[in-house]
Amino acid sequence: MKVIARVMLGLALFTLHCSLFTSCVEGTDNVFDDSSAIRLQKSVASYSQLLKDNTQGWSMDFYPGDLTDGGIAYTARFTDSEVTLSCEQAIDYSELVNKSEYKYNAGDEVTSGYTVKSESSVILSFDTFNALIHYWAQPFKLDADGYGGDYEFTFLSACADSVVLRGKKYGNLLRLYPLTVTPAEYVSKAAIMRSKLSTIPRKRIVVDGQTYNIDFANSHLRYFVGDNTYSVPFAFTADGLRFYQPVTIAGVTARELKYDDATNELRAADGRFVLPAPSTTEQFLATRHQWYFGYDKSSGAYDMCDELKSIVADVVKGFKSVGWGYEVMQSFYIGANLQSADKDSHSIVIGWDALDNYGAGDHNYFCYAITMYTADDDTETMSILPFEAGTGFDKKQFCKPFVDFIGQHSPYHLAFDSDDNPTCVVLTSKADSNYWFKLTKK
Repeated sequence: MKVIARVMLGLALFTLHCSLFTSCVEGTDNVFDDSSAIRLQKSVASYSQLLKDNTQGWSMDFYPGDLTDGGIAYTARFTDSEVTLSCEQAIDYSELVNKSEYKYNAGDEVTSGYTVKSESSVILSFDTFNALIHYWAQPFKLDADGYGGDYEFTFLSACADSVVLRGKKYGNLLRLYPLTVTPAEYVSKAAIMRSKLSTIPRKRIVVDGQTYNIDFANSHLRYFVGDNTYSVPFAFTADGLRFYQPVTIAGVTARELKYDDATNELRAADGRFVLPAPSTTEQFLATRHQWYFGYDKSSGAYDMCDELKSIVADVVKGFKSVGWGYEVMQSFYIGANLQSADKDSHSIVIGWDALDNYGAGDHNYFCYAITMYTADDDTETMSILPFEAGTGFDKKQFCKPFVDFIGQHSPYHLAFDSDDNPTCVVLTSKADSNYWFKLTKK
């Protein structure tokens, strides 16, 4: 939770800071006719009025902490002395302060006081407790910084079409944009956009017709320029996403991307900057399903190469020596862990389901954690990297040769039965086509 210095962002943000102060000023004639104190008071009045004039309210791209988790969509509606906030995410104080009454669903509105005041600069302060934004500033256990969220912000610029501020304590930017829909509609659409876009990683970006490799996951876009790697967080909006700072690839810059339901693409307004729809392989990498190996315990049929078939046969025999009686392997898969998160925290695994033949005949689940990723710019090839034994695997070491085989013959070429809605896929080792296996989604 400790706020980490972001050196690579520093220069860009300094430049941004310098330019923002002038971007919305209508003129500089006679700017020094008044004292600095009078100029500050005039700014306080004009900023306050600007916030209130937009009676529909504002969207807020809020970034707590070290930017690791990206941005969060808020809305804010200002009156003379009060602000009403809503958030795309649920806010729950139970872990922080053990106060179960502080639980808010996504879209719930909370009203509190605020002020626009002058110090050495003009400050927007959420100065009475508002559970939705002060949550990020609450101390957590021994960490006094909590989630590293600000509730006082210095104005950098203010125009009718945007307001830019910087957190007074932690320094993250806060951006406000006038709403064109109701606050409830905005946060609902932003939450839906997060659900649509955050579950499937995207690995390609097309800039002026040229494809580049990227990573697009966990509310960050990671891209590569020469030998340098850049990671820019973003916040979801009602119709796409906005980056924390502009992204420039091959001389093309984008600040905001809109989502196209018809094509499943994210694109900039000028069309030069496009994140294509995820390939079938990319969707497979983010699967929430189990893809089962071709094994039928009743008929003894196998849908895999001979060497892997022999290993599986040994695994099946191994189950019969487990415990006081024996177990029967029911199935095994690659994909989303069948065990609940409180029993095993790994999300993507090679997993087994076994039925014990003693006692109540319960199902026993265990797994080995894996990472799956595209091997190169070939969207039909991926690697599988086993990296850690999961819950229950310590008593099933006879399954380790199977895990080793999967890792050793990676990467694999994938052949799906359908591009739109695949139900099975054949994985063939890129190094040697004699090693293969089939997976079926159930």
